[in-house]
Amino acid sequence: MLNTQPIRTWPGTIVLRCPPCSWGKCIFCGYTKDCIVESQLSGKDFLNQFRCYFERYGIPDHLEIYNSGSFLDDKQISPNSRIEIFRYLYEQGVWSVAIESRPEYIRRDNLTPLLTEYKGDLTVCIGLEVADDVVLRKLRKGFSLKDVEKAQSLLKSMGLLSRAYILTGAPFTQSAVHQAIESVQYAKRLGFDEISLLAAYPMEGTQGYELWRKGEWRLLDLKEFNNIVIAARQIMPGIDVSCFGLREFLKKSREPNIKRR
Repeated sequence: MLNTQPIRTWPGTIVLRCPPCSWGKCIFCGYTKDCIVESQLSGKDFLNQFRCYFERYGIPDHLEIYNSGSFLDDKQISPNSRIEIFRYLYEQGVWSVAIESRPEYIRRDNLTPLLTEYKGDLTVCIGLEVADDVVLRKLRKGFSLKDVEKAQSLLKSMGLLSRAYILTGAPFTQSAVHQAIESVQYAKRLGFDEISLLAAYPMEGTQGYELWRKGEWRLLDLKEFNNIVIAARQIMPGIDVSCFGLREFLKKSREPNIKRR
C-alpha cells in the first residue's frame, strides 16, 4: 500500500514516492531521506499516487509534480512509467503540468515521448541555484552553467516552458544580494519563462546543516530576504518567492534542543 501513497500533497502539488535522486550529492539538499523506496515502482504504482491526489483535491487545471530529484531520471521514474503518467494526466483533463529535472536529463529523447501523449502546457524546472560555476562546484551540484544553457536552449527549441529556481543565501556566497540579483539577471537573459526565488536553510542530515551548526554558514534573516525580493522584482516583476522553509527553521533554531558550536 505504501507505494500507492505520494510523499506529500497540497492543492496544486504532488510529491511522488520513488527511489532517491541518482546524484544525491548537493550539500544543502535533504530530500533524499523522503525516498524510502529503493526499487523502481511500476506505472500502476505511480498512477495510484495520482489517484490519491485526485480523490483528495479533485482534478486541477495545473499540477506541480516533484519527486525529490528528477522526473526525467530513468532510475527514479522509468520511461514507460513517465509515458503512462502523461497519458493519464491528459485523459483526466489536467491541462498544465510542471516537472523538475537536472539539466543532464533534459534531452529530446526523454521529452518527445511525453509530448506525444500530452497536448497540454508543459513546464520543465531546473534548480539553477546560483549563476556562478565556482559556487555550484562548492555546493556539489554536479553541473555547470553551460549545462543549464544547453538544457534551456533545447526547451526553447521544443516550444516548452521553463522555470529556474534560484537559492538565495546559500553557503559559499560572498554577497547574498549581489549573487541573487546576478542569478536572476542570468536566468532572464537565458529566456526562462518563470523564476522562483527561494531562501536557503539548513536541512538536518546534510553537510549544509553541519556548516550552519559550526557557524560557517550565516543564514539570511527575513528582512534581508525581503530586500532581495524587492530588488529582484525590479528585474522580473512576476518572480515567485518563498521563504517558508527558512522561516520555520529560524523558529525551530531558537528552541533549546538545537545546539551549535
